[in-house]
Amino acid sequence: MTRTPTRRRVLRAAGVATTTALAGCSFIGGDETTTDAGTTGGRTSTNGTATTDRTTSSGTTETEAGTTATTDETTHGTTETTEETTAGTAPPEGGGDVQFATGGGATVQGTLLGDGSCGVVFAHDAGYSRKGWLPQARRLAENGYACLTIDLNLNDRSTTPDYVLAASRYLRRRVGAKRVVFVGAGAGANAVVRANARAKRGTVDGTLALSPGRAVDSASAMQGWKLFVVSRGDDERFVRTTKRMYENAPGPKRHKIVGGSAHGQRVFETNRDAMWSLMNALLGTVCGDG
Repeated sequence: MTRTPTRRRVLRAAGVATTTALAGCSFIGGDETTTDAGTTGGRTSTNGTATTDRTTSSGTTETEAGTTATTDETTHGTTETTEETTAGTAPPEGGGDVQFATGGGATVQGTLLGDGSCGVVFAHDAGYSRKGWLPQARRLAENGYACLTIDLNLNDRSTTPDYVLAASRYLRRRVGAKRVVFVGAGAGANAVVRANARAKRGTVDGTLALSPGRAVDSASAMQGWKLFVVSRGDDERFVRTTKRMYENAPGPKRHKIVGGSAHGQRVFETNRDAMWSLMNALLGTVCGDG
């Protein structure tokens, strides 16, 4: 499936706008300390990665860091070992429900919206299903992204990374996506972080983890651009885990604390503008004009 010329222009415009929003706070940094006007200060970590803490006018706090990109990484943690599969229904014209299999043979139910060269996998929180992400998926699909919301088997959370990885393969092999971004909230955030850490190198381009509560140890093996978000008033466990995950992950990465006390997918409801700004910035940086 290919994106229409109209969608290419829309996504290109979005990419320019969101990249502009990141001016002065790029995910990728050098061996220097930077302090923007209005920030609380900057620091350089002991590993040579430039980091910056900022307090915005709205009271939110963000931390960003990056590393110089390299083309010859020798290790990437534990990589995906299950047999890859492209089994599943064909992408429906105009979008709709699909299903496909994990490497272990489990069936994944999903909803596909949009098309294009940049795909987004949405993993839901506890108490939600794939339908909970449809408002975000519809909006991104209108802007030229191929969006796939999936149901996770939260009765056996050890399998949830397999579902995310299967969705990524489906987007690449059946839809034709060239780049893939993972978005997860709560239990879904844990799933996308673990899936990223297990994925073959070069197959995950970006990850948004919203209110993660586990998987801190997997963060060090993550690839691609990384955005970790939590509400300031969320349970301390999630605030602490999000910060530790950010600290453990290699760059390029960004840590954002938003206002309120909402958890998981509810953060999109209580911090709509802030979350869309963060989402668009990540996708604009990772995907550009596709």
